[in-house]
Amino acid sequence: VALIVYHGVSIGAVRRLLLTDIQDRLLHQDEREIPLAPPVRTHVAAYLDERAITWPATANPHLFINSRSASRDTAVGLRWVQLKI
Repeated sequence: VALIVYHGVSIGAVRRLLLTDIQDRLLHQDEREIPLAPPVRTHVAAYLDERAITWPATANPHLFINSRSASRDTAVGLRWVQLKI
């Protein structure tokens, strides 16, 4: 939600974000580098900690995963993102 509220990232783009799209306090999207707001960095860091604990062996490259996508390399569904908003 923080990515949508602070940076105007679309729901579709949130679904497709990869772990590598966030580096060095920047969101790399569409050949742009967007400095992440401090609250967004805090939320992303907390999510990454939770993700590492919940799915330590996942190979899914997407930033956001859930119990259905963790064992695959697919993005979370649109409904999952909508429920988080």
